[in-house]
Amino acid sequence: MDRFNSTRLWGNTGTHYQENELDEVTYDDAEWAFEGLKYIVKWYYDKFNINLEDIEWKQACTINTIESYENYITRKGDNKYKNEALKRIEELNFINQKENEEEINWNRACLENNNKLDNEEWRKALNEDSIESYTRYVSLDIINKRHYDEAVSKIKVLEENRIKEKEEYELYSKEELYRQARLLYLKAKNDDDYNRAYKNAWLSANKGYPAAQLLLGKMYYFEKGVTQDYQKAFFWFNEAGKSGNKEAMINCGHMYYNGLGIERSYKKAFEIYKELAKLGEITAIKLVAKMYLKGQGVLQDNYKAAKYFEEAAMKNDTDSMVILADFYKNGNGIKQNLRSAFNWYAEAARQDNIEGIFNMAIMLYYGEGCEKDYKKSFELIKSNINRCKNEVQKREVEIILAHIYYEGIAVEQDYEKAFVIYNKLAEAGVVEAISRLADMYYEGQYLEQDYKKAFTLYKISVDKGYEYDIHKLANMYLHGLGTIENHKYAYVWYKKLAYKGNTLGMRMLGYAYLNGDTVDVNNDEAFYWYSNAVKHGDYEACIPLAFMYENGLGTEKNKKMADELLKRASK
Repeated sequence: MDRFNSTRLWGNTGTHYQENELDEVTYDDAEWAFEGLKYIVKWYYDKFNINLEDIEWKQACTINTIESYENYITRKGDNKYKNEALKRIEELNFINQKENEEEINWNRACLENNNKLDNEEWRKALNEDSIESYTRYVSLDIINKRHYDEAVSKIKVLEENRIKEKEEYELYSKEELYRQARLLYLKAKNDDDYNRAYKNAWLSANKGYPAAQLLLGKMYYFEKGVTQDYQKAFFWFNEAGKSGNKEAMINCGHMYYNGLGIERSYKKAFEIYKELAKLGEITAIKLVAKMYLKGQGVLQDNYKAAKYFEEAAMKNDTDSMVILADFYKNGNGIKQNLRSAFNWYAEAARQDNIEGIFNMAIMLYYGEGCEKDYKKSFELIKSNINRCKNEVQKREVEIILAHIYYEGIAVEQDYEKAFVIYNKLAEAGVVEAISRLADMYYEGQYLEQDYKKAFTLYKISVDKGYEYDIHKLANMYLHGLGTIENHKYAYVWYKKLAYKGNTLGMRMLGYAYLNGDTVDVNNDEAFYWYSNAVKHGDYEACIPLAFMYENGLGTEKNKKMADELLKRASK
């Protein structure tokens, strides 16, 4: 132990290094310690005659694997069992190879059997093609289910289809019942047909089909196949309305509006109509407009009414176009605009709305919002006169035809045709026709001149409020035409005209006060009425007013003003 002396191994003290000396141990010290340990082990084996190689060989044999023998061969030393180790490695390789082949063959056979079974079960599943068959396949105790993913996918598809088919069947059932009910309802010729329609509609409605609920509501409402029952009608309209059926909702609104089957509520009707109006439902938009116009269920508001009618008109509703035109024509809720009124009437007329056609014709005749066009007006009325919706509408346009015949504008003058129309309308109480008929008797146009009949007709028209004939009636009293001359009555009517701003009435009152005709002479009153007549554009009043200035009657003399008035009168 010259190299591995005790001092080198254990330190100078002959004991282990102290804890405070550990940090001074170097790598060389550790290497020397390891070598020393190996030396001690070797000394131990030599002393007790122990062969290390024999021990390692026995260990390799005990383990008896290729790896254990390979580890033995690679050890350091004589390897006296090397050949035996190589032989055993060769034997083990042969055994392993044989076992592997057997295992491969076994696995191959198992796999073939598995695949055969898998294919057989898959074919069964495909042939049946049902959720149950594919579920059985997925649940098979087979190692390798090659069609597993496809089976799962088919199960999912079939389940979805089953749900869809169920829904479609339910829908078909409800829809088919409704379809049959509707056909029976539309083609019903007797109570039996309506009863059959009712039964199918009831079945479909109770399955929740909105169209059937609507139909059932109609049958209760119109007493078709069932006793009329507004409450049940409302119930079914309301049920259909819950599903968003617009017609049913409108019907609920109508029933609230009219108090049928439910307590009347303009407010609820308005709310329903307004909700549908937001969805762009034209009928609802028009109803909201009408309720704003009438102040039903909401504060009366002509402006909002006009706006809703405009919305409906913009959606091409011709009835709303006509109503909107009325708003513009009369300045109702919006600023009067005759041009806009004419344009909306014209648009409605273009789409063959009869009210639009007739209103357009009337505006063309009077030149309101457009240039006068008697010919176009005549053509529109003449070609559509038989389409009038009612007598009131017919009278409105017939009077225009009569005027055109009477005046001979756009057509050859024809008093006979004018008289026929005027006479018919006068008998119906149309005041304008009464007035024109009076004119024809007064002037002797087509008829023999008859002041008495003219006076009677003028009196009727004036009593009906036709102010245009007041001056004619006053003139006949003044001159005793068709009646006893009565200046007092004449000036009563002229006074009414004067206070209405009529210059003829003003001028005639001036004459009465200046000349003391039925009243005391009053130059101040005469001057007042003549002056007002001139201010309002009556040039005939300029001459008597000039006379009063020249002579200082009712005012100071003013020769210059008198001359100026005479010049104005001469123009």
